[in-house]
Amino acid sequence: LVCLSTRPMVDWDDVLSYKTARIVKIKDKRLFFLYAFFMFLIFCYIVVWNLGVKKNYLQYEEPLGTIRVSLRKPAPMYEKPISKLPYCTRSKGVYIGTDWRVFDQQKCKIADDKFAVYPATEQSAMLATTRATVFDETMPAGCNITSGGSHCQWKKVGSPDTLFITQIENYTLFIDHTMYAAQSGYIRNSKYMDGRMLNARGEHVDPCDDYAKGKCPKYVIMGKMDKADIIPLGTLLRAADTSLDSRAHPAMAQGAAKWESHRYAGVVLVMRIFYDNVYTFNTHNIRYTYTVHQVPRTEFKVEEPMYSVDKNGVVHRTVVDRHGIRIVFQQTGHIGVVDFQTFLIQMASSLGLLAVATVVVDLLATKVMDQRKFYEECKFLTTEDVTNFKEGEVPSALLDLLPTPTSASAKAE
Repeated sequence: LVCLSTRPMVDWDDVLSYKTARIVKIKDKRLFFLYAFFMFLIFCYIVVWNLGVKKNYLQYEEPLGTIRVSLRKPAPMYEKPISKLPYCTRSKGVYIGTDWRVFDQQKCKIADDKFAVYPATEQSAMLATTRATVFDETMPAGCNITSGGSHCQWKKVGSPDTLFITQIENYTLFIDHTMYAAQSGYIRNSKYMDGRMLNARGEHVDPCDDYAKGKCPKYVIMGKMDKADIIPLGTLLRAADTSLDSRAHPAMAQGAAKWESHRYAGVVLVMRIFYDNVYTFNTHNIRYTYTVHQVPRTEFKVEEPMYSVDKNGVVHRTVVDRHGIRIVFQQTGHIGVVDFQTFLIQMASSLGLLAVATVVVDLLATKVMDQRKFYEECKFLTTEDVTNFKEGEVPSALLDLLPTPTSASAKAE
């Protein structure tokens, strides 16, 4: 005999059932304190971290900037005689650098700021010469700089003369910069902002630390209202954690000596000026921060030709081969302005964490705790099919589905 079951293969009442949330008050202190702990963490994240520390209710933009710099020779009272400078000599010799390596001494020149800086002006960069090698060249008679013949080539005259610029690290850098944020409408000159300098470890750098105690010049200023910044080049080198008398990359140029100092080979620094207005809750207070980084294994040189013609019509050229401190300025930052739409987006994304706390506590109650069977029955209730019941009629079977404290499932496993 073959029995055909009249039971349907699919219970469409179960498939098409409607699921709705049910509020259950569980009198369990453990779950309460667990839920309160999660809510406290979420509150700290939303209010303290997201809104208080990160200030994510602000709309940020990167400002634009302009900068004006110049170099000035130190006052005579801060100059040392050439005889007391270890890298200077009248005859060939050596000296010990800051990293205990031995470098060649050179003749020294006391130069003013007009000679030390080349070219005279640049956009967002400058060169402070530390070493100059000067040599003369001449054209054969009857040739000029436009001649193209093979015999019209420059010929060196005499031997080159190599000179160190004395105490270039004591030359002071005048910095005047301005930032502009288009969306927020902020435009501010450095004279009307708070300023500071940090080294690579995030520590504050004071320009007066480059002088003996009590000997800091009055003109050395940084971060003071109504005054442009005047900072020694030595402060920038210290912030970049380098020194002119430390070793540059060995044999960087063809024919270079085994050891070359940064004073001899040159060094490239990137000076970053970062603007922000989120260090306080008043967004009208704008601060700039200087950070200086050395570009590793990089020297810098530029040649300056100077032409002349003697009374006989012979063309002469003096070439100054300059090595030095190349400073590249980079202006950036983030300027924030209060924006209600940004605030709503941050709150909507953060408040989603509240649901996470409920889900975690529900899982612990129904899947982990000793009374998990009872808690699961309390939370999840399945009714019988009520489609055919008349209006106002309540199935008596529903009463049997309600759990009671005397239920066998309430017992701890």
